[in-house]
Amino acid sequence: MFSYLLLNKYLKFILLCLIIIYLCLEIKASENKIIFKINNKSFTSFDIEERKKYIYLINNNQNISHEILIEDYISTIIFYEYYENTKMKIDLSNQINQIYKNIITSNNNLGVIPSIPKNIIIKNIKYDLIRKSILEELIKNENINILSSG
Repeated sequence: MFSYLLLNKYLKFILLCLIIIYLCLEIKASENKIIFKINNKSFTSFDIEERKKYIYLINNNQNISHEILIEDYISTIIFYEYYENTKMKIDLSNQINQIYKNIITSNNNLGVIPSIPKNIIIKNIKYDLIRKSILEELIKNENINILSSG
């Protein structure tokens, strides 16, 4: 009889734990909402959260508004889609690796441990470098046009 009551308590405890886990997973899943779409690709609140962590990691500034984060992320995605659609070939692997090492080193010196995986940091560095490279190319071409017309 005693073992039956003990087993019953364990089963209730396990059932309660499973219910709590299920509810937590359901809440987490419901938080991931589509924020915007570009070229039939959906970008979610989860993507924005990853970008936010990356921005905080590189800037050590937690006072950036949610709207600015979304605008920044949309901008990087637009430039990345442009890069993909135009089949541009920019070899950024050395720059990406060097920037990643610099980010990790500077955060380690501050005693900060990155809370996001390496692949997310690398992806965001790539987005930023592609945006930078395209903008530099556009500015260079515009300067050439101004000089040749003047």
